This record gives sequence, C-alpha cells and structure tokens, in this order.
Amino acid sequence: MRIQTWARVILVAASVVALAATTGCGSGESSSFDGAQLASPIALPPGTFTDTAGAEYDLKAKAQGHLTLVYFGYTNCPDVCPTTMADIGTALRSLPAATQKDVHVVFITSDPVRDTPAVLKRWLGNFDQNVPNPFVGLNTDVSTVVAYAAKVGVPIEAPTTNADGTVEVTHGSQVLAFEPDGEANLVWLGGTTPKQYAHDIALLAKSGNASAE
Repeated sequence: MRIQTWARVILVAASVVALAATTGCGSGESSSFDGAQLASPIALPPGTFTDTAGAEYDLKAKAQGHLTLVYFGYTNCPDVCPTTMADIGTALRSLPAATQKDVHVVFITSDPVRDTPAVLKRWLGNFDQNVPNPFVGLNTDVSTVVAYAAKVGVPIEAPTTNADGTVEVTHGSQVLAFEPDGEANLVWLGGTTPKQYAHDIALLAKSGNASAE
C-alpha cells in the first residue's frame, strides 16, 4: 500500500468521527471512552456475506443482541490488519469470561478474490485463540464490500494490480463497535492498544447489560 494513499485514508477515517469524551454510548450515561465517539450513531445496514464455512451470513441478524466489532481489511496486509486483530484478541482474553462471550469480532475482507473463506479461516485462527467466539471472516464481491463499507463511513477502494504484479488494497483502519441494538456510537482508529480496547469493551458490555435489564 502506498504511503501517500494510506495517509489519505487515515484523514478520511478521522473525518467521520467526532470526539465527545463526556457523552456515553448506548445508555446515555456519562463515561470516558478511549475510542472516538461518533457525533451521530451509525446503524448496521442489512448485508449478506459468505462466512468461512461457505455458508450465507446475515450480518445484521447475527449481530442483533450482541456487541459486534466490525473491521474491513485483508489477510495480505503487512501491518495494520494483523496488528488490529491481534490487539483485539489480546484485549478480549484480558476480560472476564462473561464479557468475552457476548462479543463478536467480524472481519470483512476488502480483497475478496485472494481472501477465500479457507484463507480467512486460517488467517483469523492466528488471533482468536482462547476466546469463546471465533472471529468471523466474511467474503463477497468487491463492489458489494465497497458499497457496504461506505454505508458505515469506512473508505475502501477496489484492489488494483501494479505493473510489477503486486496488489494494492486501500482501506480504512477503523474498528466500529455495534452495540446490541445494532447502532455504533464508538469507533477505534489505528494505533488503539489492547488495554484501550479492553477498557472500552468492558464499558460497552456494561452499558448493554444495563439496557437489557
């Protein structure tokens, strides 16, 4: 991925969020999150994908009632994608088992030709060890991925092949946290640490449990 392209993506990603440190997510209570809070919530759109077992996966339906972390990336990514998945896995393993059980991590490939269901399953298996819910890898045609990502404010471009045969895949680095009601009020940008993920997931889980009571 070219440095100048990546810098542009980071700027676009930053433009879709607004920090509001005194505004809580979901419950409306005042809390301090390490991630960036959205000025307006983003609803998880309907979308049907193919999971790593080759089965149809209705993301909106599967996410209902759970805290669902959604990330767009690709398995050949040299840096931010594996780091993000590893950091989320580390964060989850640091949390109580009851909290871990209600968190779903969804990785939607932005390079669907190379990221077959088998490739996604093998790659994600490096990061979801010892967590109750295996990370979900989703695949569909690239135009659908680009359109779906745009609906939730994540910039993605279709992969391009350079003259030397290398493939360039441009994608946003943010992780969206969709709460059990299907809306995201919080997003984490690249560079978020496992400790920060864990802190915010614990707060979101607490908020979700309170709302369900």
